[in-house]
Amino acid sequence: MADEARVTSLKSLAPARYRVATRGEVNLATRTVELTQAQVEGAPGQVTARGTYAIRTGAFEYAGAASFARLSDVAPLTGSARGQWTVKRSSRDAPIRISTDAMGQRVSSRIETLAQLSGPSPAVKITGVVRDGRFVLESGSFRGEGVIADMTGRITDGGIVTGRATGSLARPLDLPGASIASLAFAADVSGRLSAPRIDARLSEGAVSVAGVNIDRIVGEAQASLGDGIAGDFSLSGGSKGQPMVAAGRLEGGGGDWSIVNLNARLGGLQIRAPRLAYADGVFDASFDASGSLAGIAGLDRGTLTATGAVSSGENLKLDITGQVANLRREQMRVELVAFEAHAADDAAT
Repeated sequence: MADEARVTSLKSLAPARYRVATRGEVNLATRTVELTQAQVEGAPGQVTARGTYAIRTGAFEYAGAASFARLSDVAPLTGSARGQWTVKRSSRDAPIRISTDAMGQRVSSRIETLAQLSGPSPAVKITGVVRDGRFVLESGSFRGEGVIADMTGRITDGGIVTGRATGSLARPLDLPGASIASLAFAADVSGRLSAPRIDARLSEGAVSVAGVNIDRIVGEAQASLGDGIAGDFSLSGGSKGQPMVAAGRLEGGGGDWSIVNLNARLGGLQIRAPRLAYADGVFDASFDASGSLAGIAGLDRGTLTATGAVSSGENLKLDITGQVANLRREQMRVELVAFEAHAADDAAT
């Protein structure tokens, strides 16, 4: 029995009481340790294992089953999961290779986007390597209610990465102030394990933002991974004959994501956003927009000038000011309208 034990590789897992049992033997002739049965059981879950370890070379191969009773201990998810796993190493200097095949049960999340993508019973298959205390995904698949994704590739013992990932939305995805009706992606991964490069392509995209539908979206992004992610992206598409283009810089790390220096144009309307950020389930953005509204949302003509800031998480915070002028849509005529919109703590003005 182990009291107040901690799993060092899972820093978010609180200390707990674990029941530990092992059985095995050592073969001195072959210098091999055989683990015939091992089990660790506690409040967070249970792990069983069996396998062999070669004392002379440092090679080992273990396999077993695992279950997590509380996914909230290790991820921003609720529910549980169970599956099979293997861990192996070909020599003392080789990386540790890990594979898992797991399925979630009654899974959800306080982060609405994550809850939509995973659904209640996501299935995950993963193969990866651990080198210098860092786990890197090598290949795998994810089958959720909102997204389907696959990755194939290889990491050599020398730390060279080659891989390809593909995926698509399985259903429309609702976001704060927008919805994505469809989207597909493909990405190539190459370079050294310490800082691989990603070349990604988007296609078949269709989104709705502030009542404006944009389809035929395609795009590309190039980024480098290290302690975080940094790269550039560009997109193009259209809305009822009006072309759309957008470009900016991607930054991320530790589960936080941001788009820096976004420049976008829809028809004659120019939109600039110095920073769009997503962290801990909260979306923050500041922007300014100006230009012609002709051909957008059915308008024949008109202009818009606006600036604003939006923060959307458990509560919506909104501050937008601007004006529209010379609006024309069939028989409708509006010469000038100035507006302000404010919201905080579920109250709007």
